[in-house]
Amino acid sequence: MSTIIKKYGQALERGLLGEFAPGILKGALVELFKIRKLNVAKATSWVENNYNLWGALDLKEQKQFKNLASRVGSLDWLNADWAIRAIKDDFPAVASLLLGWKKGHNWLARQVELVKENITDAGAKR
Repeated sequence: MSTIIKKYGQALERGLLGEFAPGILKGALVELFKIRKLNVAKATSWVENNYNLWGALDLKEQKQFKNLASRVGSLDWLNADWAIRAIKDDFPAVASLLLGWKKGHNWLARQVELVKENITDAGAKR
């Protein structure tokens, strides 16, 4: 995961962050879900047990997301619908589950807001 963020971090330093931020975060999200071996059964368990996606990141990963967010600017585009679109190519069954299951969609919306709160606080404190 950290290799992915470092790789994209180099592009950020070139001043392209605002334009490429959604793609960068999409890549990081997909990579995170691949590492966690996400599937429908695991996603269902996450929803049922109110799994905390932000809390599941180790401190190094959290710091990298905070650093990335501090350079992005507005994160108004970051929401549950964006997250579903971001994972639909790599995790189509999970995307369908979260799109069609109200409880799943609500869980994802809460998780995205939690992540936004955590990474936005980092940018505001700098």
